[in-house]
Amino acid sequence: MVTADPVSVTLSTFALVGLAEMGDKSQLVCMTLAARYRHWPVLIGASAAFLVLNTLAVVFGAAVAAWVPEQVMAISVALIFFIFGMRALMNSVSDEIDENDIGEKTGHSIFITTFLLIVVAEFGDKTQIAVAGLASTMPLLAVWSGA
Repeated sequence: MVTADPVSVTLSTFALVGLAEMGDKSQLVCMTLAARYRHWPVLIGASAAFLVLNTLAVVFGAAVAAWVPEQVMAISVALIFFIFGMRALMNSVSDEIDENDIGEKTGHSIFITTFLLIVVAEFGDKTQIAVAGLASTMPLLAVWSGA
């Protein structure tokens, strides 16, 4: 594990995740839900989802770093980012949803809806992979708090 200043690791992680989330599907989910429903359940649901997902990413990154040799890890990460990058470049078809297809469901908690939408949207996302990668070489608590 790299010896680094926890404050700089926290700020670097925060900046990386913050920039990567701009225009990301989870941001669009939060904006859409907050525009349609009360903002507190959306904010709390999104915060809870990110808390769970970032905890899983940090634990996964630390576990993988302990079990997989550094050279194998570097090659795997480079290959994964290349594949995701090529997939993103080739995916030019946008999935448009007709507003009439979306029906409002009564009786469902917006907190649970937000939580589940964020978990599904972010699971295995580029920010989660980045957090796991940072957690494999940096202080865990600093990475987690920055994420």
